[in-house]
Amino acid sequence: VIVAGGDRLAHFPARTGRAVMFAALSRLYDTPRREAVPDPAADLAAALNRLARIQPRRGQVVVVSDFLDTSDWMPPLRRLARGHQVIAVQITDPREFELPAVGMLSVVDVETGRHLHVQTNSAALRERYSTASAQRQQRLRRSLIETGAEHLHLSTDRDWLVDVVRFVGRRRGERVISRTPGSAS
Repeated sequence: VIVAGGDRLAHFPARTGRAVMFAALSRLYDTPRREAVPDPAADLAAALNRLARIQPRRGQVVVVSDFLDTSDWMPPLRRLARGHQVIAVQITDPREFELPAVGMLSVVDVETGRHLHVQTNSAALRERYSTASAQRQQRLRRSLIETGAEHLHLSTDRDWLVDVVRFVGRRRGERVISRTPGSAS
């Protein structure tokens, strides 16, 4: 497990066993939430580059992120996908896609610290926001697929287990079809 997004990368070496897995998940859960932009040495691109260095043998890599990191993470993810089976798990929240009509809203750009005051009662503004969010999601999905990674989208308003089971079932179905005698590979 490599955790990005802080002042430095946190690395928990691979070990076997249920207790070790729960210990790593517990440490991940206890990692403090950061409100500022990650240090460049601890962003998503840095984590993917480090993983490529410490795990040269082919294996399965699961990258869990919102993929909104501003680093240039696509080239390292593409390199990983050439040597590993990569699943890019994108986590989103429905509130990222629609701006509610709540009147005047003060927001802070985390990267620049700039304060903005936005009138969310404007239907035109909410429509532009929704359109821009949908376009960003389409670009992100296309980018993830272009890297060679499989894309699994999970949303905070849905049952993740159902979506993961559906994803795994679809992958198994594709493998069975590709192994069937006479089928195209």
